[in-house]
Amino acid sequence: MYKWQPSDTQQGMSIIGLIFVIVLGAMAIKQFLDIRLLAQTARVTTGVVIDTNCSNHGHIDFTYSVNNMLYQGTGVSSACGYSNCVRTVVGEPVRVTYSSKKPDLAICAPLESKQRDVTDNIFVIGMLAAGLGWGIYRMKMHH
Repeated sequence: MYKWQPSDTQQGMSIIGLIFVIVLGAMAIKQFLDIRLLAQTARVTTGVVIDTNCSNHGHIDFTYSVNNMLYQGTGVSSACGYSNCVRTVVGEPVRVTYSSKKPDLAICAPLESKQRDVTDNIFVIGMLAAGLGWGIYRMKMHH
């Protein structure tokens, strides 16, 4: 009787999947640490919309000043207080939350919303990792 053996393609896909989950996990951890720092050191200022890209999920670019230094950020217009990206005009004010320890770390969306997004991302990546782990385990058990 022959035992099922994973093909080189299946093993290669497992490695690619593992690399994918590790990269996503690293990105999520960085995002989590950035949002945690932002929450701990948050300051609020008013920025100015400098560009809109409504075809890219309604992204807007904005500038803001901290200690006479100009910084630039990006966000989604609807999360940043604009109901319609198309009607968002360059030069309009935008509320910016930035880190007093790292002023280039800034968002225009409410902090609570970003914290929720990061938590959701970590949950999804955890589920992907669990699924990948289960798949690799099953493949090894049948090997």
